[in-house]
Amino acid sequence: VALARAYCETLGSNVVYIADLDAIMGSGENLAVISETAAALPQLELLVDAGIHSALQARRLLDAGATKVIIASEALASFDAVSEILVVLGADRVIFSIDIKDHAVIWRGPSTESKDPGAAAAHLLSLGFREAILPEMDRIGTGAGAGTELLSRVTAAAPEMGFIVGGGIGSAAELLHLKRAGACGVLL
Repeated sequence: VALARAYCETLGSNVVYIADLDAIMGSGENLAVISETAAALPQLELLVDAGIHSALQARRLLDAGATKVIIASEALASFDAVSEILVVLGADRVIFSIDIKDHAVIWRGPSTESKDPGAAAAHLLSLGFREAILPEMDRIGTGAGAGTELLSRVTAAAPEMGFIVGGGIGSAAELLHLKRAGACGVLL
C-alpha cells in the first residue's frame, strides 16, 4: 500500500499495474494485498495481472478491488477462454496482454494461435476488446528503447483499440515519441 501511495504521489499517476507474481507462477496469490490497496487508495485504478485462466479467477480479482483484470497471452494456450471472460466481465473490466518475445506472441505451451502480434490485435478487436498491453519481454529493464515499429503494426491492425506499451523505455523523450506513435499509455 505504501509503495502504491508513493508511486502515485511521486509520479502523479492515478493508475497502477500490479503483477501478482505468486499467482502468475501458481505458488499462491495476493488478493489480501490487492484488497488492502484498493481500500486504502480508492482513487486508484488498479490493473491486476494474476495469471488469469477463467472468468471465476477474474471475478475474484474484481471482488478483491481490482478495477481491471489483465489476461496475458503467456498464461493461455488460445483465445478460447478469453471470449467467456469478456462476456462475463465486459470490455471495460478486461485488458489483454499480448506478451511479445523475439517479435512473436508468447502463448502458454503448444498453441495453434498466430504468433503475429498484428493478427492477435485484430482478433482481440473482433472479440470486443478495447485495450491491450504490449510488453516486449526481451526489452523490459534494458532502457534500450521501446519497439515503435511493433506499436505501428498493431495499431494498423486494430486502430480502434488503445495500446499500453511496455519494455525498453529509457527516457522522457521516448514517452512523447510513443504518445505520438499512438500509445495510450506505458508501463514503467
